[in-house]
Amino acid sequence: MGIADLAATVASPLDGRDRGVEAAAPVSDERERWSQIEAHVDEMLRAHAERHGEGPADELAREGWLAAWDGAIAEAEESLLAALAVDPAHGPARYALGQVRWWQDRHDEAVACLAPVAADRWAGWSAHWMLGAVHQDMGDDAAAERHLRRALAAEPDKDNPAAAMSLASIALRRGDLRRGWGLHEARKRHPMWAPTIRSRVAPRLPRWTGRASLRGKVLALPAEDGLGDKMLHARFVGLLAARARAEGGAVLVETSAPLVPLLAASIPGDVEIVEYGCVPERAPDTWIEPESLPHVFGTTVEDIPPCPYLRAGPADVEHWRARLPLDRGRLNVGLVWAGGHPRAERPADNRAGKSYLRNVPLAALEPLARVPGVRWFALQKGDNEDDPAPPGMDLLRLGPSLRDFGDTAAVASLLDVTITVDTSVANLIGGLGLPGLVLLPKVADWRWMTGPTTPWFPTLEIFRQEHHGDWSAPVARVADALRRLAASRALEPENLGAVPLVGLKGIDRDGRFVSWLPERGAAISTTA
Repeated sequence: MGIADLAATVASPLDGRDRGVEAAAPVSDERERWSQIEAHVDEMLRAHAERHGEGPADELAREGWLAAWDGAIAEAEESLLAALAVDPAHGPARYALGQVRWWQDRHDEAVACLAPVAADRWAGWSAHWMLGAVHQDMGDDAAAERHLRRALAAEPDKDNPAAAMSLASIALRRGDLRRGWGLHEARKRHPMWAPTIRSRVAPRLPRWTGRASLRGKVLALPAEDGLGDKMLHARFVGLLAARARAEGGAVLVETSAPLVPLLAASIPGDVEIVEYGCVPERAPDTWIEPESLPHVFGTTVEDIPPCPYLRAGPADVEHWRARLPLDRGRLNVGLVWAGGHPRAERPADNRAGKSYLRNVPLAALEPLARVPGVRWFALQKGDNEDDPAPPGMDLLRLGPSLRDFGDTAAVASLLDVTITVDTSVANLIGGLGLPGLVLLPKVADWRWMTGPTTPWFPTLEIFRQEHHGDWSAPVARVADALRRLAASRALEPENLGAVPLVGLKGIDRDGRFVSWLPERGAAISTTA
């Protein structure tokens, strides 16, 4: 990893924003990491000294900056503020304090620290990149784009994948998919991209760019990025398989173990699906990253492969149908409240795009517990599955019994609706074409775009924070929607056209289920 790129590896766009992400392999051991950090800090101090000369605040700034990287935030603030007391315009102290404030989600203070540094230009592209990242976290994509473009212009001869990837997320969020996917290809030049590719064979083979014929060849799709990303991009495997089939080739999917049963039930049978690290039946000849497929296909908002493209296995559905204590007199609701990494003790270790911001404390869902006529099923797995429920929410905790996403898909298909945060389960529910209510932070991943719905998952209704870190408003709106749905469940069957809620297909913007009557070929809405 180049020293100048080190700052851009912390909470960079590459690290997530999934969504139930698997931990990436470490770039290096702790000793090597610390050596890189020290070299980065010293390089920045030298760059400042070349323009402004050395000064008495330098050593204080160095101490504070290194303390920040080591997680000693109080010590870092003390040293950096002392440096600024000696020299209020000291660039490295301002830069380091701005980085700390960004890590702390104190965005306005971060901008105030970093703006003079960017204007002074001694820090090169990195101050503009960091300002772009801060403005993205604030939800100001216009300001973020201005700074990111300046980061690219600051050193036009330098390859700057971090800035290009941030610009990609802005373009994708606004729906400019072709431009966004083109910029997203820069991830492959980012020093932290390699650990996100998990494959037994792919990196040693020639890479397919979409131009060459697949006649007589096996094309491998390695496991890339997090679980939610894998499910999002699984929609493109069918298109790829159809092309390979037409040209006389074949497709191999390498994926994470929890996804194998789900993808086996969802993807055409002539596609081989293996857990990464296992030996496939046919050795591949070439490969391409799954997240490059929309770029190869030139995907736009108008031709996103439709949902549902994921399927619950019939045997899994019957297995769970016989075991779930569904209450047909109440609304059967699945619930997932956490998925991102917990907040790290050392702020510099908050990778995956600060994914902890996506988690909702289970206690904050107390307004949902007050909605009558609901039967709750916790689909939560992992560290948070035993979180105490708010009073009145009688949670049946299924997490320990869910072996993989095949099980989760089967359970979700038997429920009326699932409420989830931005994690792998949100991608699963959307890919299955099931109704879902998604709680999002004020600034969310690009796939959720900017409206109350997203073309990536049309059956999901989105409830966003109005203020950074405040879940009260979106939770209240979800409670209102749930109250209307529970009231619909209480209606007599003849008032619902004798259609059980388990067959409903989606939710409209007023929180009403939209169901489909196969025998009549007509859509209806149910209201309280």
